[in-house]
Amino acid sequence: MDTQKLFSIPNNYASPILQVDAQNQRLFWSFGAKQAESGKYTGTLCSLDLANGNVIWTKQIETSGNGLVVSNDKIILTGTDGLWIFNASTIDLIQHQEFDHYILPPITMDNKTFVAAELWLFAYA
Repeated sequence: MDTQKLFSIPNNYASPILQVDAQNQRLFWSFGAKQAESGKYTGTLCSLDLANGNVIWTKQIETSGNGLVVSNDKIILTGTDGLWIFNASTIDLIQHQEFDHYILPPITMDNKTFVAAELWLFAYA
């Protein structure tokens, strides 16, 4: 049996991250693309309506995301050395924080989001 490659992800793309907000029927999606000139990643964060698949909003960020959670109407996105918190409805930036060292993807428990960075564990409500 012959197999065909249905699609391929070019080497200049970072792995996509998906998060479903079932309560609000939305999908949040983050992916990065490496810029040929600079070698840096530019991330794209977008929100889709689950009912019809329409794009609600998109946002460009100068990083590729490595973690994404949605909690309490906030999107918490981590990159290789930064953290961004956005309002999930309006995509307004609530907080941005840079770290000197690698940051791990966020996890959510009991309506709090935890991020490990700089040998510390940070909690965001």
